[in-house]
Amino acid sequence: MSRKLVGDLKVPFVLKGNFRQDDTSLHRALREALVNTLVHADYTDRASILVVKDPAGFVFRNPGVMRVPAEQALRGGESDCRNRTLHKSQMNDDSVKGKICVMRG
Repeated sequence: MSRKLVGDLKVPFVLKGNFRQDDTSLHRALREALVNTLVHADYTDRASILVVKDPAGFVFRNPGVMRVPAEQALRGGESDCRNRTLHKSQMNDDSVKGKICVMRG
């Protein structure tokens, strides 16, 4: 993940065995949000992907409309991504496996 996105996030000192654990739940949530932004983007549109980091939080925006109802998306478990090859490649990556729900409140 880009240092621009997570470089200044606080990381508590936690050891896992003999190794420092630098991957916090916030890091995992941001990685999940970024992957979701990429795999669900409509690349045929002229709009671009936007990731904004400011003191109030993070904004992830991609072109295209949702392909599933909002209620279904919030429940999770069923995805209809536009970019299946990219999605499959990321699901094989241990760093993004797992279900982390990222919602804007």
